[in-house]
Amino acid sequence: MATKFEEGVRTRFEKRKREDWDGRGKSVTEDRYGSRRGALEDEFEKDALKAVLRGRSYDYALDVGIGDGRLARVYGPHIKRLLGIDVSPEQLNYVEQNIDGLDLRVSTEVCGDASKLEILLYPGKDGAIEGREDGNIEISFYENWDNAERTPIESEQFDLVMCSRVLQHVSRWKDAIAEQARVLKPGGDLLLLLYNRFSPYGMKKLVDNIKDPKKGNFRNPIDIRMQLRKNGLNPLYHSGAILSPLDLFPKDLSEGQEKFARRVEQLAGISPFKFFGARQVILARKES
Repeated sequence: MATKFEEGVRTRFEKRKREDWDGRGKSVTEDRYGSRRGALEDEFEKDALKAVLRGRSYDYALDVGIGDGRLARVYGPHIKRLLGIDVSPEQLNYVEQNIDGLDLRVSTEVCGDASKLEILLYPGKDGAIEGREDGNIEISFYENWDNAERTPIESEQFDLVMCSRVLQHVSRWKDAIAEQARVLKPGGDLLLLLYNRFSPYGMKKLVDNIKDPKKGNFRNPIDIRMQLRKNGLNPLYHSGAILSPLDLFPKDLSEGQEKFARRVEQLAGISPFKFFGARQVILARKES
């Protein structure tokens, strides 16, 4: 159990992350994937997720750190119901446009730092919880979530937990994996898309994180797999993505750089090359 000091650190860390994403004034997709390099990065990540999800289907899924919902069209055809949570109320405002047309029951909620999976409910002026009829919180006009009511997400209710590029943005990543295991049903799957410390970009970000914790602290696949097993999650699938140093290329990617990146990407799912991809894709199943 976290100490009072650790909880204080987690709360301050959460607030910095929320202010960072809410203050960008644009969606994750527009902010990161609007350039030629970003579009290729988006393509490679989605292709890697499509590969692991091929032939799999689930009922109820949780997306931890759904952001603006850009990946919903990848996993949407494989699930029936979705709860998407994110620390940023502003990013959740973009989810609806990214799920438009999907045959999927979707709800979204503001959450805290994902070291602990809990929903934030904002009390209105009369003390009641304000929200839409379907249970989603009306988030567009709230500015301060410090006094929000926190409700833990119930244990063992999801068939799939999806967590894309979030573990580097939490205060306690080991607790985050334990929480994701907690809310999974026995026999359910955890799907992780991770940045990789064992990549050129990962090493650069390790230095960046020392200067500014908001930059994210990347993990390595060995530690991740050990922590999964510690929480009763058995890895079934492991692949890489973005094997080229794409994140270090200029945003206005040249044709030669794009051709190089596409050629190298053909090795992303092959050992030992996959372990050095800038992204790691791991699917682990909770013991029944």
